[in-house]
Amino acid sequence: DPIFVNLYGDYHGRLEANVHLNKSWNKYFHNGLYLHNSRHSGQRDHNNDGFYDDAESNLLNGLWRNLFYGKKWEGQINFQALHNTRKGGQKEIQDGYIVDQTINHLNLSGNLGYVGFQNLNQNTGSIYDISYSEFYGRIGNNLINNKEQHALIQLIYSHNFKDDVHNLTIGPSFNYNKAEEDLFRPNRDPRAYYYNEITPGIFVDYDYKFGESSCEDKKKFIISTSQRIEYLKLNKWFWTPRISLRYNINEEWTTRFSVGRGYRFIRLLSDNINVFTTNREFSAYPIPDYESSWNYGVNLVGKPHIFDREGEFNIDLYATQFEKQLVVDLDSDEPSKPTASLYSLVGNSRALSASSSLAAEIAPKLNAKIGIRFQDNKLQLKSGFREQIMIPRWRGLLSLDYTLLNKKLTWNITSHFVGRMRLPDKTYFPYNLINEHDKYSKSYLTLQSQLNYSLKNWELYAGCENITNYTQHQAIISPVDPTSVYFSANEVYAPINGIKPYLGFKYRMIRK
Repeated sequence: DPIFVNLYGDYHGRLEANVHLNKSWNKYFHNGLYLHNSRHSGQRDHNNDGFYDDAESNLLNGLWRNLFYGKKWEGQINFQALHNTRKGGQKEIQDGYIVDQTINHLNLSGNLGYVGFQNLNQNTGSIYDISYSEFYGRIGNNLINNKEQHALIQLIYSHNFKDDVHNLTIGPSFNYNKAEEDLFRPNRDPRAYYYNEITPGIFVDYDYKFGESSCEDKKKFIISTSQRIEYLKLNKWFWTPRISLRYNINEEWTTRFSVGRGYRFIRLLSDNINVFTTNREFSAYPIPDYESSWNYGVNLVGKPHIFDREGEFNIDLYATQFEKQLVVDLDSDEPSKPTASLYSLVGNSRALSASSSLAAEIAPKLNAKIGIRFQDNKLQLKSGFREQIMIPRWRGLLSLDYTLLNKKLTWNITSHFVGRMRLPDKTYFPYNLINEHDKYSKSYLTLQSQLNYSLKNWELYAGCENITNYTQHQAIISPVDPTSVYFSANEVYAPINGIKPYLGFKYRMIRK
């Protein structure tokens, strides 16, 4: 669309504007400008604990995208800039507990491909991504300053053989990250963490399709393998294999199996900002150079017919087994000295996930979707092999969509169920401070609804979040004394805002 505008406002003081401007200059060159601004007044305190429920925030985000298509070359160039400020903490107390954060991000990314081969089965291209990010601010008495420079380039050559039965993709890659994280805390030595990661590598992907199926454009079996070898720091070669099998049972049912290995580099402070919304002692030693794991998955998806209407069924089973991991241990407390201990995994750590969903038209113009997810994540801590904190074992969803007036009017109502989750140990906490933070959180149910009315170019919508008005009333531990060693604001497991009605509209200029 040449012009798209979306304006939004809600009862809690959030205003948002999105503007998209697109222009096709000719059949070879197109560009678009995408702008976002959102503001939040952040003046609510529903439980009168002296802390704002939401931070006062301002977010500016802009993206300029350019696409070009030629007879031999095609690609895109994207420029993005983001600026986000957030301020919250105590109300009406000068020099009290304040959270004041700023995030800046600049990004240049895109791709370039050569499409001038006489053999149409050949393809070559490249991907590039260059960025600079910084985060600085205050969280209580903690001052944090993080910066990172990033560059990635990957070259790709792809070739199809024998009418797309075999496909080979190969290419080198180069990844560069340079980062610095600084932490300043009262009466403690400042800490600085430096990262300089230069990671050259090469990858090879191979796909093989075979076996006739009942669907003419699909093979019965598709095997995909991926091999990536990269040279990490500390003179270490890292092998990242992956293989997946897709089996098209028939036109309605498909199943997939996959296994692979992956890794990521660690950012000690940036990955664990929430730890500093407490007054826990901070301990970080020893720290792994990176995290790595093996991942396994099974998926079954189908379109069964229910009451003579086509439905959608999906089931996923996934498991992750960690080889190396940074453990964030909030259970290693001592009398009068709650501690956040970060250290390398010694022992077992695994994550199991099972989810399923079913969507179907249960009556004319009425569609329903139901879903459920189970998670069982455990890892070895100093106190034993235990369930990870702040992860609900059960989640559920029920959604209904109803259309009227030849689809001009649509109504949705959705309910989410969030099961209980384990909370950090508080063996040595004063009992009068624990309240809603003892051992396990409470399960809860939320409800939201939205009504849309569409015209040719316009769409009006109104809705309400958290209709049940459920809130975690005592979200902060020891809010009356933010200097206490027991103070903690990082155990928010449920909404802290009540019912939230909102209004908005969208406008599209339709291309002629």
